[in-house]
Amino acid sequence: AEVAQGEAPRRIFDSYIDGDPSAFVADVEGLLNVTISAVGILNRDDLLRLLGPVGPVEILLDSDVRNTTPDGATLTVAKIGKATIDTFSLVSILLAREIDQSESARFNHHKSAWTAIANTVGLGLRLQSLQTDPLGTPLDFASFMNRLFNGPIQFWQFPENQRASHPLRQGNHTQLKGA
Repeated sequence: AEVAQGEAPRRIFDSYIDGDPSAFVADVEGLLNVTISAVGILNRDDLLRLLGPVGPVEILLDSDVRNTTPDGATLTVAKIGKATIDTFSLVSILLAREIDQSESARFNHHKSAWTAIANTVGLGLRLQSLQTDPLGTPLDFASFMNRLFNGPIQFWQFPENQRASHPLRQGNHTQLKGA
């Protein structure tokens, strides 16, 4: 998250307090310069319901995905490489977290999962006819996801390669903790 000069770096998630996402949303909106109109705090069952229409996806992981269970054991959720996985495995990848693992260490797993979803949805799943105004703002997160999967999806991102030798970048370094 953005922090003031002299303030210790913190994760964006640290602004999510007691089930109220408002500070978290404000941080994300500020960092990305976007407005978020639909917010969902989702558990495993919610994610299974929302991602269920996508069906199996082909995913490419650059490292094993591990999760720490409540009793402290670490389990492998998915192995490095290319595989076709079901919705339960996809959700397990999105929710996986090792103790003391930074958010940035999880980023590639999340990016791989959302890329797999986007590739599967492609030009749209044509799930069911929408009963809402297609130009209106979705009223809840489920409506948002339904609309998202009914239309075309592209997932892209510009890579950031900071070059200290570039004259405009000297002395202008940003420290980010978490992603």
